[in-house]
This record gives sequence, structure tokens and C-alpha cells, in this order.
Amino acid sequence: MTDWRPSELVREILANLAARPLQSVGAALLAAAVLVGVGLSELSSATSIDATAAGLVASGSTTARIATTTGAALPAAACARLDGQHGIVAVGGIGAVTTVAAASSPSLGFPEAAAVGNLVGALSGGSSAPPGAGLVLSDELASQLGVVPGSYLDIGGRAVRVAAVAALGARDPFFGRLVLAPSAPVGTVQACYVQVATGEYASALPSLLGAFPGVSGLTISTVLPTTPGVPTPAADWAGRLSRFAWVAGGVVLGAVFLLASRARRHELAVYVVTGTRRTAVALLRPGEIDLVVSAGAVVALAWLGLFAVLGHGGWAPARAALVAVTRAALLAVATAPLGLAWMARRDLLTLLKERTS
Repeated sequence: MTDWRPSELVREILANLAARPLQSVGAALLAAAVLVGVGLSELSSATSIDATAAGLVASGSTTARIATTTGAALPAAACARLDGQHGIVAVGGIGAVTTVAAASSPSLGFPEAAAVGNLVGALSGGSSAPPGAGLVLSDELASQLGVVPGSYLDIGGRAVRVAAVAALGARDPFFGRLVLAPSAPVGTVQACYVQVATGEYASALPSLLGAFPGVSGLTISTVLPTTPGVPTPAADWAGRLSRFAWVAGGVVLGAVFLLASRARRHELAVYVVTGTRRTAVALLRPGEIDLVVSAGAVVALAWLGLFAVLGHGGWAPARAALVAVTRAALLAVATAPLGLAWMARRDLLTLLKERTS
């Protein structure tokens, strides 16, 4: 029985592709065309959504959330010191969150957290001063509990005055049912929220990170405004029509190569009947497909890179296109070998006779 070393297998793959130059180049161009379509659909969606998010940032309707990748706490004093710096409208930190309930509605649990600084302004996108002593309720929760500023809530046996009701969920839906208890900037906070002035967001980011020396794993995320019934960039991205383009592209390419492998079953059967191991032949055709798809992917990525540069989309849209192309290519090369199912037949001589009959 004949078996090939890896180097011999590679030479045979290259020889087969070179023996059919037009078919090989055509298959690579087909792969490139499909993959360009896949990547371009994602690039277009990502560029559009990225532009929407950039527009919100440029208009000042955004808040930066500073936290750590490990979930470690931040110094509350460092967060509070950001207040008053150039380009910063409002700053506030949120402490540990606990679940509580009001005596008037014991079955209606809601989160409560300590608030440092002007967290209300940072979360609502306003520049108003921090409220006075007492609790700050989100407007949604205040409506559910039936309270207004000046009312008192009995929480865990303690009657606390409601100092203000604010649209806390305007920046993050998590805060839509939150109660904030203003406190002095001592101890730690779980996250620091910073509302940046219009046009100052990009320039303010370095100073925000520099405000927490000695804290490792710092990360800044952009918290865009949320309005009921109005899609956010994150929701637009999650529901984009192009999110399954890589599946369609991978299936189309895989089906084309699957049919091509089936069409060459008589030729490949000759390898087996002349003594080559089936495992070697099973690697031969996928190896050809892998090279063709890889060549097509390189061409596709080159074109997509050009489109990304011309469209001034930045790295994020280009990365989305790269991921889509990679997924489609991997799906294609994973599907294509199914065209070798005929190799499970025991009598391949009969298969060759069928060709000549």
C-alpha cells in the first residue's frame, strides 16, 4: 500500500492544482468574490453603526464607564477628584449593589447602591448638581412605588427621605430600577461614570485612565444613551441583517467545492485502486480546497482592506469584516470534504466501471 509523506502530499496537491490552471484560478476567484461579499456586508453594517455611535459621542450624549477587567474596586476619592477637570461635566461612582424592598411593596425587590459624587448627572447626561440628603430613585422605580421627591420610603425598617427622582436608566438600562444613597467619597466604588463635554471625549480618555494610578486592568467603555423604542448602536449591531452573511457564504462555497469533489470522484478513485491509502487521498482533496480558499481569502482581505481605508471606517469595522471572512472560509473548508463520502464504498473498481459504461 502506498502512503505519502507530508512533503509528497504537498507536492501532489500543488501538481493537481497546476494541472488545471484555469479551474484553480477560477475557483480561487470564486472564493474571493464570495468572501468579499461576506466581508463587505459586515464592513458596511459595522461602518454605519460605528458612524452612528461616533455621532453620539461627538454630540456629547455619552458617558464613559471606568472599571477594571477583574472586577476589582476603584478608590472612591480618585473618582471624585475627576470632577471639575477640563472637559468633564459630571462624575460619580457607584458602590456595591444590594437588593432591598420597601415595606409598602415587600414583593417588589430593587437594587440599592451607594453613590459618590454627581452620579445622577453622569447617568442622566445632565450637569445638575448632586441632590441633597436622601435617596435618589430612578423614574421607573418611583412610578412603581408611587413616590415623589419629599416622600419617605421604609426600607428594611428605616424610613429614608426621597431627595430626587431622575432618569437614571438614560445611560444604562441596569439603573432603570435603581435606588442611590449619596455618600462621601471614601472607601471604594465598583465603577466610575464620567459625563464628558461635547467634542472632548477622545481627548479626555487618557486623563481618565491616569486618574487611577496603581490600579491594574483599567478599562473604559462608552455608555450610550438609551431611549425606549429607539434602537441603540449595540441593538443595531445585534440585529443587523449581515450577521449571518458568513454562514451563507460558507455554505455556498462549501457546496460548490463539495460538488466539485464529487465530480472528481472517478479521478480520485484511481489513486486508491492503484495502491494509495484512502487516508492519503482523503487529505489530498481537502488540501487542494484549503489552498484555493486561502488564496481567495487573501485576495478578499486585500480588497476589503482597501474598502476600509477608502471608507475611513477605522479598525473596528475592518475587524468585523475580517472575522466574517475567516468564519466563512473555515465553514467552507469544513463543509467541502463531505464531497468525499463516496470513498466509503468498498468496491471502487465498480465506481470506475460506471464512468466508462
